[in-house]
Amino acid sequence: MTIQEKFGRIEGIKLTYIGVHNNVCNSLITAGLKTGMEVTVAAPEINPAAVDEELYEAARKAGTYKASDQLHQAVANSDVVYTDTWVDTFKEEKERRIKTLSPYQLNAELLAGQDVLVMHCLPAHRGYEISGEIVEDPRSIMFDQSENRLHSMKGLILKLLGAL
Repeated sequence: MTIQEKFGRIEGIKLTYIGVHNNVCNSLITAGLKTGMEVTVAAPEINPAAVDEELYEAARKAGTYKASDQLHQAVANSDVVYTDTWVDTFKEEKERRIKTLSPYQLNAELLAGQDVLVMHCLPAHRGYEISGEIVEDPRSIMFDQSENRLHSMKGLILKLLGAL
């Protein structure tokens, strides 16, 4: 919804998801498959519960999904960069993830000179998956995204209650 609002279309938009490949990432791949949005995933690890080879194969065949280990190149070819939290784990796992994923943080250095919009499904952990300055950056549409999610959820509740 937010991408449509900002670009006037979804088809052909190039979105790069950065971080742990998880359920949010799979939802973006599914959205890309259904709308023609091109999703590139730069993820050094995948949540085992998120593995969906059938989805990845279908999206690859449709030309709407690819994985990349070239983070800077993926960002440079994007209209939107999207991240999600990766520190929501036990202490031992958190320390390992910080070491593994810190190079994938959305920050001023990674996004320098890039004409991209920044999304995050929130809550954001400033200093981990995204720096505080990028949360507040004019390219961030995280709070527009959150507002749109609120309205979508209100509509869903009304539908479930039979009010729509």
